Amino acid sequence: MLHFIANNIFPAVLNMSLTAAVVIVFVLVARLLLRRAPKIFSYALWAVVLFRLLCPVALTADFSLLNVVDAGSTPRGEFTSSTNYLSEGMAALQTQMDAVQNFDELAGLATPRPMTPPQESVGKPVELLPGFEETIVPLVPAESEKEVVSPMTIASALWLGGIAALGVYSVGSLLLLRRRLVGSVLLEGNVYLADNIETPFVLGLFRPRIYLPSTLSGRERSYIIRHEQHHIHRGDHIFKAIGFAALCLHWFNPLVWVAFVFAGKDMEMSCDEAVVSSLGEEIRADYSASLLSLATPRRMIAPSPLAFGEGDPKERIKNMLRWKKPKMWITVAAAIACVVLIALCGTNPRNEELPADSSRGEYADVAAYVESLMAAQETATFYVDPATPESGNVVITLVDGQEVREKTTAVIDRRLEILTKTGELAGLAPEGTLEAWQYRYLLKLDDAAGIMLVGGMLEVDGYYDLEGQGGHNVVALRYEDGSYDILYDAPINDNMNFRGYCESYAEVLHDWYVKKHNLDRPLYVEDWAERVDYPDESYGGNFPVHRFDGEGWYLYIPVQAWSQPLKNDAGNFEIYSQYNTGSSIIIGRSELDSETVLQGYLDNGYQMTEFAAVKDDGVEVDSVFVYDAPDGGSYVLHAIWYHENINDYDPIAIEPQVLRLMAESFTVDESIYGEALKPLPEYLAALDGENIHVGWDVTNGKSPN
Repeated sequence: MLHFIANNIFPAVLNMSLTAAVVIVFVLVARLLLRRAPKIFSYALWAVVLFRLLCPVALTADFSLLNVVDAGSTPRGEFTSSTNYLSEGMAALQTQMDAVQNFDELAGLATPRPMTPPQESVGKPVELLPGFEETIVPLVPAESEKEVVSPMTIASALWLGGIAALGVYSVGSLLLLRRRLVGSVLLEGNVYLADNIETPFVLGLFRPRIYLPSTLSGRERSYIIRHEQHHIHRGDHIFKAIGFAALCLHWFNPLVWVAFVFAGKDMEMSCDEAVVSSLGEEIRADYSASLLSLATPRRMIAPSPLAFGEGDPKERIKNMLRWKKPKMWITVAAAIACVVLIALCGTNPRNEELPADSSRGEYADVAAYVESLMAAQETATFYVDPATPESGNVVITLVDGQEVREKTTAVIDRRLEILTKTGELAGLAPEGTLEAWQYRYLLKLDDAAGIMLVGGMLEVDGYYDLEGQGGHNVVALRYEDGSYDILYDAPINDNMNFRGYCESYAEVLHDWYVKKHNLDRPLYVEDWAERVDYPDESYGGNFPVHRFDGEGWYLYIPVQAWSQPLKNDAGNFEIYSQYNTGSSIIIGRSELDSETVLQGYLDNGYQMTEFAAVKDDGVEVDSVFVYDAPDGGSYVLHAIWYHENINDYDPIAIEPQVLRLMAESFTVDESIYGEALKPLPEYLAALDGENIHVGWDVTNGKSPN
């Protein structure tokens, strides 16, 4: 239940609270401008704040004051929408993932084993990137035992705790107040006198009573009764209770407390003005004197949803002393201003870029999609323990000569366990923004007797996950109007089928969309399995490589056994084999054009081959690849390996091939300037530098040899 609140209800409350905060600011400004107008107009403005605090949807209009803060809106119907500062169904843009730390923990992947070559291949222990597998084929996932508690879940628990605390405090205050009313006597109608109170108040919702201090004189009493009766007549006791409920719901928002206080003041002062207006201006002095008689050095019992008092009358007396019946034009102007402001604050903006009927997606949000799936799950089928007594709804079938018992039962409840936005990618899909989500929901069964949980199925508090796949991966397309279409939905399982070797879900979305639509764009992850020839043909599997985006260029690097590029002091990028064979790639820049650079190497003993200028001195093989740069200079790549360190161990035997493939994958692309350089693993800092080729000077086209 807490997961559902954290992922669905609490984000909606936050959206309402943020919207109401903006409206409160507008109302406070308008209240200052209307300070000379009758207080009933200031009081009326707080109605739109109450609406915003309690209603998640509003009419959509071309004109809305929320345009000032560039509030987005999500369509909820033909004419309605909701603000979406925060996406419903989220744990923040990625709260669950922040708690889990990485995607593997969420998917429940097993920790893979490192790949270790024979020690004699190089003559020293080989240190590899942690987490590499013995083969590149993904392992079978293991069930994750780590329990995830997201920051949004913690925040939701605190929010519920605050509501409970205010509720307990209010009920306690009401009980104390009732104790002070013991012995009160009926004066007339619904008016009572009490000895233990110092200020009048109204108590009750459906049968409200007026309680007065027994010390009031007859004239003061008549004015105060008139005042309290006016409160009841226009329903202030009901609006006060609703306002208190909104305060409890949004207790974390300081502007809501400000609104609660000022709305109470405007309510009292507008009621004072109504009483004086009905009885005549000549009673202002006597009425103010009656208010003064209620002044008390200490406040009354704290507010309760079913009781509210008059509070400190000081500001009300000031208002009465300067009050006079307003002119008609002032009243009309103030009324028009209030109606306009309420309309502008009570509507949601329409996306300016799209026409009114622009909602294109099938779902208002991803939560609506998952809710539709949950609602459609009316029955569930599961395996039954053979030891369970037979019943009429158990079906027995033979599988490979063995009995398999299955039971189908009704689903009586559903619970959303996980709904997490894991990433997004804008600018690729022309229709909108691609988003990656994960969800999992649990089912409560009418008859779970004998249920047998297999293959990752689990039970949580009487609810069951009968898929046992860890949930689902989803690719959603978010249109500019905030609506969604679902493009992909599949069980997570080990998650390698979806995420693979991508480093982020943005990369996953990119590669998924490019492959699905066969776009002419470089992938983040490719497979070179068909391009690499192992000495042992039985060795291998897939051979994933990941794109590294450099400074105006990119190339592909195997995800195993090769370091990420590191920029050295000379400004060159270096990539090393992590088998300590000395195999490496050096990437540098030259101010000379490619022909000049290449000729310089040929003049220094390099031989031109079909793919590069190569120099083999019997110890070291250096292949030079030269690429034109956009500014007229060139990029120079050295692919280096050593004869004595290349042996028959398959991952090492293929290093010359891999070096050539990496060098040939180098592509000049001015649109790619890459992220901050990824740091090399710490273990590289501990290497003694043997067989590490550094210091290439590519600015003059000459090798240090």
